[in-house]
Amino acid sequence: MKKFLLVLLISCMFLTSCTSVRNINGKNYEPKGLFTTQEMSKDINYNVSPGNVALSIIFIETVVVPIVLIGFYLYQPIDVKDQ
Repeated sequence: MKKFLLVLLISCMFLTSCTSVRNINGKNYEPKGLFTTQEMSKDINYNVSPGNVALSIIFIETVVVPIVLIGFYLYQPIDVKDQ
């Protein structure tokens, strides 16, 4: 049983993010999280990723998965802000 849980945890770590890099106007924008908010572009709209929030809630007992998801992949780039 312990081996199964270990394999499950490791596989979840590799499949954690529901967001991906988005190409907007020829430039790639990566998802950002609470640890990387200072790197967010001021010209791009970001939304919270509902898939990452759901995975964080599901795997709350693992501690590591929610920290990675919320810390680095919480906000997904959507489009260019209207000026």
